[in-house]
Amino acid sequence: MAGMIADSPINLWIQTPALGYSYWWAYEPLHSDGLGLFEARVPASEITLHAFKEGYVQPCAVRTQVTRDVEVRIEVLPVAALNAIIAPRPQLSIEPSISGHIFETALNGSHKVIADAVAFAMDAVEVGRADTRSDLSGGYYLCNLPQGTYLGVRKDGFEPVVVGPIGGPEPAVFEIELKRKTERVGPPKLTLT
Repeated sequence: MAGMIADSPINLWIQTPALGYSYWWAYEPLHSDGLGLFEARVPASEITLHAFKEGYVQPCAVRTQVTRDVEVRIEVLPVAALNAIIAPRPQLSIEPSISGHIFETALNGSHKVIADAVAFAMDAVEVGRADTRSDLSGGYYLCNLPQGTYLGVRKDGFEPVVVGPIGGPEPAVFEIELKRKTERVGPPKLTLT
């Protein structure tokens, strides 16, 4: 499925030498128009763009230096495309990337894959760079990630996991184990001896 995505919320993280800030915070939410186009006026800076359209993910980070007018493309994939044993890779895939599998360990020690877990890339101050979902084999893939990236994984019913910082020009593989949340009933017990 290819084409322009209309009415997609898009955030820009604007990093100048003096400070970094969210376009949404400073101005207002930015949305693509009916042709999938958007425009923002920003100062000379490094920009990280992240689209948040319901039912889509953005597996590859989009970053650019802005010193004059610049055109960028944000590629999103429908979440439905990840409902496969091996999900498709983005067409605009660029290294470095992070990939691997998300799983839980059963009582007998075997691994059970976890599909539809959210995997996301962010920086140290939690600025979102890219996001995806695990496919039916538990596999995930995120790309165009700079040094200092953290990988977060979450799924309802499981404890969230964050690893990083991750860096380097080579692709990295991280096998992520999720553990089920345990229900705590009442306050913790204190035993005196």
